[in-house]
Amino acid sequence: MLAECDKALEPEDQERAISVKNIDDFRTELDRLLKAYQDEADAARHVIVLLSPTLDHYEQFTESFVEMMSQKVETSMLWGLLCLVVEVRSTKML
Repeated sequence: MLAECDKALEPEDQERAISVKNIDDFRTELDRLLKAYQDEADAARHVIVLLSPTLDHYEQFTESFVEMMSQKVETSMLWGLLCLVVEVRSTKML
């Protein structure tokens, strides 16, 4: 799956996804997006704000998911790709 992401993502997006390794990095990125869109459409900011209370559940999901796998899975990929999805979604709402 990582190889597919390497092929499909633009270098800038790939670098951003790799840099978001955990929930704290993800929260930092959400804060960055909120600041970037502070003068933009309320809908984009609303989506970002709604994510905050669900992050602990998502982290619990990723931990449970890894435990169920027969092989070790790198959860940082999940955080990085989710970050890109949020950014793309927020941009499309503007």
